[in-house]
Amino acid sequence: MGAIPAVTDVRVDLASGVLTVTATEPVDRAAVEAAVDEAGYTLAG
Repeated sequence: MGAIPAVTDVRVDLASGVLTVTATEPVDRAAVEAAVDEAGYTLAG
């Protein structure tokens, strides 16, 4: 996620499956999906 411009923090709760992305401006969902996929996970919803 550090490669996505404007992202300042990422938190993952593996137990609940919640991913929280903090950014200084709107972030492209496709960029988040690509980063999550690269990490070996899949976004739901």
